[in-house]
Amino acid sequence: MKPTVPAACGVLLIAAAFLAGPGHAEDRELQAILEKLRCVPSKVTPISLAPTVTAYDVLCKGSDKVIHVICRESECRLQPKPSEDEER
Repeated sequence: MKPTVPAACGVLLIAAAFLAGPGHAEDRELQAILEKLRCVPSKVTPISLAPTVTAYDVLCKGSDKVIHVICRESECRLQPKPSEDEER
């Protein structure tokens, strides 16, 4: 089955987002989280927290939703949205 044009564009956008930053083993894990959440990234901001720990703030295309993911080596986890009390 041939991929549709929008699906192919989504794959290219995800690949481009990761090519813009350093390549790491956790990219596959991060991509899997974004795919599960149906987020096509328009901006990926990596933040190095430690030599083996990177936080990613991902802005999803077509929305103002930002997804926060923490990766340690090849394991990534979605970070819950902070509650209003924690933001204050």
